This record gives sequence, C-alpha cells and structure tokens, in this order.
Amino acid sequence: MGEIWVVRHAQSLGNHAGLFIGRTDSPLSEKGIAQADAVGFEIARRAVRVTRIVSSGSRRAVQTASAIAEALGAGELLEQDDRVREMDYGDWEGRAFADVGDPIAVAKLFSNPVFAPPGGESVELLCERTRQAIEDYSQGTEPGAVSVVVTHLGPAKASAMWALNCDESCFPRIRIDNASITRIYSSSAGSYMISTNETQHLFQGNE
Repeated sequence: MGEIWVVRHAQSLGNHAGLFIGRTDSPLSEKGIAQADAVGFEIARRAVRVTRIVSSGSRRAVQTASAIAEALGAGELLEQDDRVREMDYGDWEGRAFADVGDPIAVAKLFSNPVFAPPGGESVELLCERTRQAIEDYSQGTEPGAVSVVVTHLGPAKASAMWALNCDESCFPRIRIDNASITRIYSSSAGSYMISTNETQHLFQGNE
C-alpha cells in the first residue's frame, strides 16, 4: 500500500474569527489563500506520486484542494467525499468559543466519545465515518503512491487516531493546525504514523 497525506484546510474566515464552523460554509481568509498555495507548493516540491486528491464539499476544503491540484497540475484528480466533512456543531455553529464556555472545560467534553454539542454530532459518529473513509483510501492507494485528503480539524484528528489505533479519549489531545500535513503509511500489515501536523512549509517564505 501507499501513503495518505491528510491536509487540514487552510485558514477560513470562521477560523480567523474564532468561531465554531462545522457544516457552516466559510471561505478561506486572505491568509488562508496564501496557506493553501504554500501547502500545494510543498506537496509539489516533494515530487511524490499523487494519484488522488479528495476533499469534503465545504468551500474551504475545496479551495485548499484546488490549490494543491493546481500546484501539481492535476485538476483531474479532484474528487469529493462527504465522509470527511467537519463535525456538525449543532447549536454551537457560528458561535465564538468564549461564548460557549471555558475553553479548557469545553475541550475536555470532546474526550467523551458520546458527547455532542446540542443538536450536533458526537465525536464517536465523526470518528466512525472518518475511519471508514480513511480505510477505503488505504485500500485504494497504489504502492509507492500518495492519496491527499483535504479535510477539517475533527476528521484530521480522527485520521491520526486511526493510524495510532487509539480510542476517542485521544481526540482533544491531538493538535492539527490549518494547512498542516499529517502523513500515514498503510500496508497489509497495518498502518502507522509517519508524521503529524507538519507546518514547516508555512514558514519558508511561501505564505
């Protein structure tokens, strides 16, 4: 099997404002557009053989995936998969973190797999659909090739948890920044983490 490179979308306007943005469609900020170009440049610079570029249907993910495809000259590889969309934050959608409660206390809530924001989606359901998608990509990636998956904070964390074979209690303990790359190797013998939250390309004059 090959590698799966999980890319969190670049900074959106909602991220910049410090809001819970799950199903809400928020485009990239000016900084995010530069970040998307930087991560695309980085993937192209590494000269890996990318055979698939998947994104959620959210505009911020599609914009990031499109920048990667453009850097690779591979627009024909773009596809969408709703399984890697962001968590549905329900009544928290569009609200500022500080308005919901103490940030540390709120973060701890997400260590409970059955926790869901009011009217939203649980961590358990998010991880289940993400793992199904990542398992499918791992089976469909050719040896020596790379599948790039452009997704969101929650699914990127779930992907890392899948590679590490850890349970949902790890969810709030994994850091995934905007426009970061998390690399997973998958084979018939299992999967393992190559790297997580790579962001050096954002500080090399490409942003």
